[in-house]
Amino acid sequence: MRKGAIISIVGSEPVSGKEAEYNAWYNRHVSDLFGCEDLKRATRYHRYDVIAGDNREESAEYLTIYEFDSKEALAAFPQCPEFAAGSRDFEKNWPGLGNIIWGGSYEPHKFVERKQGVESTLFIVATECNPEKAAEYNEWYSETHLPMLFEFQGITVASRYNRYSNKGDDKGKGVKYLAIYEFDNKDDLEAFLNSPEIAAARPDWDEKYPDDVFGILLKWSALYEPVKSLPR
Repeated sequence: MRKGAIISIVGSEPVSGKEAEYNAWYNRHVSDLFGCEDLKRATRYHRYDVIAGDNREESAEYLTIYEFDSKEALAAFPQCPEFAAGSRDFEKNWPGLGNIIWGGSYEPHKFVERKQGVESTLFIVATECNPEKAAEYNEWYSETHLPMLFEFQGITVASRYNRYSNKGDDKGKGVKYLAIYEFDNKDDLEAFLNSPEIAAARPDWDEKYPDDVFGILLKWSALYEPVKSLPR
């Protein structure tokens, strides 16, 4: 992700037997939307593994992440001619190709980077917590847990996002908090999952996981590889 970016995410899946047509349409759709200058990066990802969580099916087989410089730019996005054309194309050609699983708009809570890349392999952790403990939970996750994992040198970017809008979430499957860890490739991500850094962070996570601490709900954690990326 770009530092400070406001992101809009759409999780979707193809209709059985229509994956090739689904991907062809979606790749064209993202390219068409990218004609809007306020859209600074658009990337499609395909999930290649689900690691853990109580709601694994909500991770979505495909994610599209749109990056903007500000909430105002994202809010203005539907006014772009490209968005209007994309909406007409969606209404005409999307039915029968895929299903929207969830969607939302997110603002950054924490961002650390070693280097910036365009096409990154992602490890995403989706969580909720007791709303009354949200401030404490975010402080712990962003300032303790995430930095502990960032000790692994193969992570290029580590970031946390808070959802501020549930756009497109017609099934109630959106998630409040996302932690996104970016890697150059699958090998680096696989090494991370078996690393001393994860092992060192696990006891602290287990200590914070009981309901009477933050009320953490690990909805899902999954691995994604890029399908198509358009940077500006």
